Amino acid sequence: MSQKIGVAWYSRDTWTRLRAVAPDPDGLENTYEEWLQIWYAAVARLRERGLSPGRADVDFDTFAGWCAAGGFALDSAARARFVSEELQRREEDSRVRDL
Repeated sequence: MSQKIGVAWYSRDTWTRLRAVAPDPDGLENTYEEWLQIWYAAVARLRERGLSPGRADVDFDTFAGWCAAGGFALDSAARARFVSEELQRREEDSRVRDL
């Protein structure tokens, strides 16, 4: 069995809201469409490396609340940590599925 790795999935609304408040907007693509292209390419690269990408649907309000509770900025480090924790919590939940 290949190693599972969490890959954040943002709806257009979540991505737009995140980009508007993120302290590192330069680390995010300019448009949702650009983000989608990069997301699909990243998933393909993970598979090529023998990894098993697990899609973690990120809800903006849940993520923002998690950051507030933990004292985290809504930056790339927090996004990565949140997705990792969500993947662990959701492994048996239908919101995380192999891609």
